[in-house]
Amino acid sequence: MSLIRTAAFLYGRDLHHLDHIGPLSIFLKIPLLVTEEAIGAIAKAYYPKIEVILLDRHTFAEKILTAYDLIFTTLPKQILEPLFFFEEHKQRKKLHTCWLPHGNSDKDNLGALTQEKLFLLYGKQMEDTLKQRGVPISHKTFIGNLRHHLYLENKKFFDKRVEERIYFPKEQPTLFYAPTWGGASLEEDLYFILKNIPPSYNLLVKMHPNTLHKGFVLSLKELYRDKKNIVFIEDMPLIYPLLARSAIYIGDHSSIAYDFLSLDKPLFFLTDKRSPIHQAGRVVSKEELFSSLKEKDIFSEAREALDSYTFAKVNYEELPNQIWQEINQYLEEELYFL
Repeated sequence: MSLIRTAAFLYGRDLHHLDHIGPLSIFLKIPLLVTEEAIGAIAKAYYPKIEVILLDRHTFAEKILTAYDLIFTTLPKQILEPLFFFEEHKQRKKLHTCWLPHGNSDKDNLGALTQEKLFLLYGKQMEDTLKQRGVPISHKTFIGNLRHHLYLENKKFFDKRVEERIYFPKEQPTLFYAPTWGGASLEEDLYFILKNIPPSYNLLVKMHPNTLHKGFVLSLKELYRDKKNIVFIEDMPLIYPLLARSAIYIGDHSSIAYDFLSLDKPLFFLTDKRSPIHQAGRVVSKEELFSSLKEKDIFSEAREALDSYTFAKVNYEELPNQIWQEINQYLEEELYFL
């Protein structure tokens, strides 16, 4: 156990970060600091044994610098440092950070991590990707698929949270559609899927928060709100309880596809892009999608191989000590005071 004072920190309204920083908070038995009351309420509702501390958005920097020495965060230093700059110089104290990924995205947006010193990484694939992007890694700990581990340890609790929110009249295979944001064909893909889904399937739709309140999403939700085999997921950060009740994943290049690997279920991609995850499933056009769902799945070995490369095998009883040891080694090289 580390002697320094630590906490997990979720700044702002990024609900999709909660399913990453929340499980870490529970696993390390440290408080989760939030600046939005709604985020704190959702965290308490969907995560067992979590300690949430709500901080005022105007004074959070002072409170954190006073009470803690290091925070775990999904945000890079480039975003965090301006938030704490004045308070650090006022208190003449440096706030240390440890970066936690909020997914295993294939997007080319990792250059912002060049200032990081402490990393919690899923496994070798993420380490290799960061190095290819020119990100130096001096102190790291592999955490494997920590979220899946936490789900399995608290399966009854998490499944109940989902059952309270999601109901389908018919017991039949469920498709899980989770596209990322910014895709040129997203609007067309969503409309096609909603319009053409066979009645023999249920459909869970989890839009990225950046698109959830776009006009086309709101209009399509209204258009299909009476279709009983379609459910849009909102204000629910959980991923693994949803994936566990889904038979097939449909997406493009969302990091959720990597989460689905451990379940060894079919993946279908509506995209022209090619990245490692697309080798673990079938790339199809939207017109081919529903006819392809019943084809023989031949990607199990590819999913297993990519899952092993992506998520390290971890002894979760030893992991907390490994994290604290790496942090202590890092702190021996760093200054506490400005």
